Amino acid sequence: MRMPSFATAGLAASLPMLTFVSGCSGGTTVVTPHALRSSPPATTPTATPGSTNGMPSAAQIVAALNDTQNYYASLPTTTPTDELNATAAHMVSSGNFTAAVVGPGGITGTLPGGLQAAIFADRPEEQDPAPSSSASERAKRSTVTRMQSPAGISGASTSHEIAYFINTTDENGAFTPSRQVDLANAWQTAFGPALENTYEADAIPVTLANIVALGANHPVDFLSLATHGYVALLGAARTPQYLNLSDTPINTNTLVQYLPQILAGTVFTSTVVIRPDSGSKYKPFAALAFTPQFVAQNVKFNPGAYFDNQSCFGQNTMIADDVLATYAAVGVARYSGWTFEADGNASDQNEAFMADRLIGETSPALAAYVAQRDPLQRPFDLADVLSAMGTETRTGGLVTNSNPYTYSPPIIPWPEAFFVTTGTAAITDAIAIPSVATMTVTEGTPA
Repeated sequence: MRMPSFATAGLAASLPMLTFVSGCSGGTTVVTPHALRSSPPATTPTATPGSTNGMPSAAQIVAALNDTQNYYASLPTTTPTDELNATAAHMVSSGNFTAAVVGPGGITGTLPGGLQAAIFADRPEEQDPAPSSSASERAKRSTVTRMQSPAGISGASTSHEIAYFINTTDENGAFTPSRQVDLANAWQTAFGPALENTYEADAIPVTLANIVALGANHPVDFLSLATHGYVALLGAARTPQYLNLSDTPINTNTLVQYLPQILAGTVFTSTVVIRPDSGSKYKPFAALAFTPQFVAQNVKFNPGAYFDNQSCFGQNTMIADDVLATYAAVGVARYSGWTFEADGNASDQNEAFMADRLIGETSPALAAYVAQRDPLQRPFDLADVLSAMGTETRTGGLVTNSNPYTYSPPIIPWPEAFFVTTGTAAITDAIAIPSVATMTVTEGTPA
């Protein structure tokens, strides 16, 4: 039995415009390309259908990325910083790369011909076998549930989308997609039959194709992104550029398909370097990474949308202003992210807290992730929920400690991380309406 119950009309009135990804009421905004602040490749040949314009082949790129991972895994345990510096030096000395620059959470390498590759190293607590306070958290995240792309992405149009993009390719324990499925199901249950043709919630593998498909006919209110993230330092000027890892593999077909975006600097070849824990076996993979500009060019945000970035480094000061400007230009009113690396369970708990408080504490499934109250609470608007995250502590669910939801303890070599929300005053008010005055709420204890 779900408590409290509330009228369907009240829920519709209460839905904020969010990007977890999620959708919201109001007109749609047609996304236009946002100018890149980072420099494009020094030479930008015209893309030719069916070719990769003289770039290394897919096999060569994957071999170079796999060699980087193998070298990293073979290093004696020192410190994450020393290990990344040694790996960058090896990338160049091996002849696989002409340059390699260590940045916050990874390495940016330059392949022969000028193609840049992203080496994600944003989860050092999963790379070193030395005991740490994160060991038990890694164990909880060791099972990855694969998802098929939801039919709704290519199905009938909806006006308001709540989308949880989740990494399903990294099977090394960093992500647990079944949690995002539970969150999307909680939203969809709350919408009910009366709203199912207008509002939709999905847990979506973070492939480039799914990002494009979502933008075709599902304007977003709330968009959540849970994958690897780091700050790449590009070119001789070492211009900071935020990158996220996708589930799209590197092969000849995908290199040809996304060649224009690769040449434009909105898609990168990439991999993740991981030092397996004792008794575990690393599952290598190479995938394409993407920039905020790629998302902005392909996803349609309803005005006043909210973007919830649970990936690492999404609000790092080196790139925070650029990322916010990119999304604000296409209708996002508020953008949240972590300043450095954050614990994965804490990130998932943040998502559960937001869903639970925005919908109202009505879903038994979410009680496993975040503490609920007795009596169960009514829905709150986004501004109230984000404010509460800075004052309420993690009192139950995935993580229990005395820290607020906006704080994650230091993870070597990074300092403590803070979950920061920024926005643009011109459209912030769009998120601030729902009024709770029109809602019907029945409070009580769950059966």
